Amino acid sequence: MRKIALFSFVVSMGLCFCLLVGNVIAKNGAKTGDGSAASKLAVVLISSKIDNAENIAAAVDERAVKIVYDYREANLKLINLTIEEIVQWKGRKVDHLVIMCHGAPGNIHLGEKEIIDLNAVKMKRENWATLGKLLNTGARIDFFGSEIGWGTDGANLISAISNLTGVAVGASKNSAGNIHDANWKLEATTDLNPVNPPINFSQLMKTPIYF
Repeated sequence: MRKIALFSFVVSMGLCFCLLVGNVIAKNGAKTGDGSAASKLAVVLISSKIDNAENIAAAVDERAVKIVYDYREANLKLINLTIEEIVQWKGRKVDHLVIMCHGAPGNIHLGEKEIIDLNAVKMKRENWATLGKLLNTGARIDFFGSEIGWGTDGANLISAISNLTGVAVGASKNSAGNIHDANWKLEATTDLNPVNPPINFSQLMKTPIYF
């Protein structure tokens, strides 16, 4: 039985994990997949600040690792430590990292005290480089959240993250969700080879989501 420390994160990982006194316990410590292309590892991180975050988690592909994290405590360093634990548990690096959180043009609202803009990326370049080492060659990071990739600020932000992590990065130009003017598109990207996120968005049609 493998214990994965997720600090004070609120965790939802389907049948793989259960919440126990602030830690997550893997019910089966065996490695999944053999490292082949068919067993690519996707991780979906969902901010607890998003209304109906648990509904989004329920729509994530069962083969992906999904976490609804505590927005009040989250920061990039803790995200990295969590990804590192997942990599150790799964026995392979991450191929697709999806982060769903609030945002603004050129800003990622990762946590209550972790608002990431271009200057913050430069200040924490070592943390982004560390994240890059946990990602596979050809991996990508996608940010769903209000206008994160909008305009020059958004383009510069995802470009800087791509340069430091060494992987392609995509982001929303509009609000994310399925009501008002929101959508599930990632209009801003550093490459021309987007990958569909491991989320069944049609499952969310009856749940109003906007962030």
